[in-house]
Amino acid sequence: MDSLADCDEICANHSRCLSYNYEFVTMLPQHNCEINDATGTMCPQDMLSKKGYRYYEDQVNELTSSCITKLLKTLQNKW
Repeated sequence: MDSLADCDEICANHSRCLSYNYEFVTMLPQHNCEINDATGTMCPQDMLSKKGYRYYEDQVNELTSSCITKLLKTLQNKW
């Protein structure tokens, strides 16, 4: 991955991508881009800090996720 913009574009074009982690600090010329099918808000228990990475949320695909089921169950339990 050459840039943050490339990672953002991959996420925007992937229907299940709701967020991504981009590796800023690396000794290599390429950077890692990790796409996620959930957001930190939807699944806070899955949020982990990773040195050299930054987290971003995709605004386009925000409403579809495999983790939405967990969120709905949590909300139902509170009612």
